[in-house]
Amino acid sequence: MKKIGRIFSSLISLTLFFFGVFVITRVAIPLFDPKSNEIEKQKFVGMQSAIPMEFDSENKPFWWMVQPDSYLKFTNSSDEEIVGEINLVFSSNPCKGEGIVEIEYGVSLKKLEIKPNLEAQNIQIPITLMPKKEFPVIIKFLGMEKCKPIEEDVRNFGAKLLSWNLR
Repeated sequence: MKKIGRIFSSLISLTLFFFGVFVITRVAIPLFDPKSNEIEKQKFVGMQSAIPMEFDSENKPFWWMVQPDSYLKFTNSSDEEIVGEINLVFSSNPCKGEGIVEIEYGVSLKKLEIKPNLEAQNIQIPITLMPKKEFPVIIKFLGMEKCKPIEEDVRNFGAKLLSWNLR
């Protein structure tokens, strides 16, 4: 009788042990395919800039990108890989200068010609953001004249980043 009790006790212990291992491994493995995308990507991606955010008369945020280059960093706070396109919307600087905006991301490069009479110009950057990682973007200004509308302001304006979004 003692032997049957020990065997029964051992079987229950082994069953509980394997059940515990099964539960832990199922919780540790993601519930979704790691290649799947978040439904609302914009909620998990943020942009950081060394340039302070400013607000226009309608209280809409914008950033003055400065010459010779400006840096943006897009961060994925999700635990899933996010694949999409970042849409950057630019307008000319306060001097209404024209030139080329060169956007360097990863090992790729895109160019956008800034024209003084256009309100907004878009450029899309394909992006793959790994979980909990950052994606740096360098914005360079080519062929633009110096733009310092106020002598006291030390910034040399390149272009105005009106907005960004992720699709």
